Order: sequence, then structure tokens, then C-alpha cells
Amino acid sequence: MKKQNRILTLNSEIMYFESRLNSIKDVTNLSIEEQVKAIKQLGIGNAIKIGSVLWINDENPSGTGIKEAALLYQFSNKTVQFESVTVDWCSDLQIMKLIIEYGNTELLKSDYGIDNLSPIRFNDQEAMSWFDCGCCGTGFKSTISYQSKFDQNAGYGVCTDCDSYYK
Repeated sequence: MKKQNRILTLNSEIMYFESRLNSIKDVTNLSIEEQVKAIKQLGIGNAIKIGSVLWINDENPSGTGIKEAALLYQFSNKTVQFESVTVDWCSDLQIMKLIIEYGNTELLKSDYGIDNLSPIRFNDQEAMSWFDCGCCGTGFKSTISYQSKFDQNAGYGVCTDCDSYYK
């Protein structure tokens, strides 16, 4: 369903870290140059909203140093991820073109099938999500609200085995 010739995006594995809580700043009414600047300066735990599209810093929690953005489309009743962009590999002009292209809902429906994509959990503090234990490295499921007591972020938490160290 996706366009196959997109050199600016990574289609092989689209992954949004559902275990993150993101702060959203709506920049829809800013100039396109200001929108590009906001996307390029986007930090972990932050999202930029342009129309119905969210650009979320989806940088790897291990800190690769490369800024990636998960692109989510917000319907009134669900949020879906349709793309991922490696922002650091894009020029300002390329990002401008993506902003314009992704602002076209009909194009997103025809090229990405956004109407048929499965919803993701976005900023749902009570949903079960995958975390990596910041203590032992084990993958486990928990909620953002439970993990917040350990002051963890970016997909890290504390598993039940290591939880006893914090009591």
C-alpha cells in the first residue's frame, strides 16, 4: 500500500515507542520554515502537530544520536502510525516537501491506507506497553503510570525483579 520509492523514509520497520509519554506542541499556524525548525529541534518526549499529523521524536532509547520521527495521523477516534522519517538525513527543503505531502489526507488514504491501519496507543498512561529494564536490560510489560514512579522515560522502566531494589 505504501509508495515504494521513498528515499527519505524508513519503511522496513515502522515502530513508535508506545511506552513514551509525549508533550505536544501545535505548530500548524507557523510558517513552513518555522515548522521545519521545530521538527529538527524536536527532543525525546516531544511531538509537533501540523494539522492532523504528529511528528514525534522516536529516537532509539539507547541514544544513537540520529533524530528519527514517527509520523502519526490523528483521526477523531483513533491514532495510526503511517511512516517514520530519519530527520537528520533530510535537508530543510526535503522536510518542507514532506510536510506538504503529509498534509494531504487524500494522498495518505491512497498511498498509505491510513483508514485501514490499526490504531496505536498514544499517550495512554494506563495501557500495557513494552519497556526495557534500566537495571537488568530485560524486556517486560508495564504501564507508563506505574513506571513514572521510577522516573524512567524513553521506553525504559524497572521490571518486577528489580523493583525490590527501589523499595
